[in-house]
Amino acid sequence: MIIDAILGLISIIAGVLLMPLEVFNVVIDIASSIPVVAKFLMFVAYVIPWSNLVPIFAIVVAIMSFRVIIALIKTIWDLLPLL
Repeated sequence: MIIDAILGLISIIAGVLLMPLEVFNVVIDIASSIPVVAKFLMFVAYVIPWSNLVPIFAIVVAIMSFRVIIALIKTIWDLLPLL
């Protein structure tokens, strides 16, 4: 329940920050031109519980981006000459 509230708060903040990007709508419509691919994607979207998996993907992406940022900071710090 607490994690759900935290994830809800993060999604609200991300929604507010990403609101200006809603103007851009780039769509590449390959799936509907190939009926087999379209049916497969519709099946996958029906079977997989996306509402439960999206927070997990968001947490994984957040942790990996945090690790990348820390690694960049450490690399830059190691490259600076000592005084």
